[in-house]
Amino acid sequence: MLKETKNFPKLKKGWKKGKGDVIYEDPLYGRIQAVIHCKDDGLANYDSIIFVEPTGSGIIILVDKNISEIYLHVEKRPVVMGDNKFDIKAGNLNVKLSKLGKDSIEVPRGFIDKHDKNSLSGAVREAEEETGFKIFKKDIRKIGEINSNTSYFISNLTVYIAKVRDKATFKKLSDEESNKISNGRWYSIKEVKGMIRKNKIFCALTLAALSMAFCNLKTQK
Repeated sequence: MLKETKNFPKLKKGWKKGKGDVIYEDPLYGRIQAVIHCKDDGLANYDSIIFVEPTGSGIIILVDKNISEIYLHVEKRPVVMGDNKFDIKAGNLNVKLSKLGKDSIEVPRGFIDKHDKNSLSGAVREAEEETGFKIFKKDIRKIGEINSNTSYFISNLTVYIAKVRDKATFKKLSDEESNKISNGRWYSIKEVKGMIRKNKIFCALTLAALSMAFCNLKTQK
């Protein structure tokens, strides 16, 4: 569920209006900036926005030791399906935002924070926080990079595959970390491909990462 910021005047907000071409900025997540796309001769073509992130991001695909199952979790996302018209005329935006929300089946991912050394460290941390599984760095390998929308995002996301040695072995988490664990489970590769065919997975980052994983997995059952 989303609501307009004016409904929470006392909430300390990270995103603040910027100056000049910076529309909004946040010390942790970066900034949204206005830019002009130019032709090869330097003449202005059209205006747009770009998302500038201070750190990278990582996606980690968890597979079992037999490489026969993939772990996916469910996140509630504020999305509108493609065949719906999203009317944002003044007066009804708050109502529209409050009704947004759809379950999205996704792979674990997240930003690198100030305590992470690199995208690998960030991906491992996010995966452990979101799933609870203990992940060892020597069981991880990088398979490539993806970009959710090259028109707006200048930073790629690094994609990793990690084998979970024992699906019954969990990392010791604090109460706060335990509350972050998402609703997820293990799916056979056949189930995952079936969900993709039936459009039950619509997150572009997840679809792209899974496509890369299928091309890199030695066993596909």
